[in-house]
Amino acid sequence: MTNLPKYSWDQATILRLATANGFRAVGINPGTIRSWVNRGAFRPVGKAPGGAHLYHYDEVVDHAERNQP
Repeated sequence: MTNLPKYSWDQATILRLATANGFRAVGINPGTIRSWVNRGAFRPVGKAPGGAHLYHYDEVVDHAERNQP
């Protein structure tokens, strides 16, 4: 994961990428994102300005919807 491409915020928006913190807006806790990544559900696809990992929005939300309690 150390060789992830770096994106500007504009690029991330166009590509529908978000940080773990960004998913708070749709009710997904950043810790939940990290635990899913640790379990191998999906992987970060890039780095945001400042170094935070970026994830595909649709991939994360689809996973969340499939794994609701």
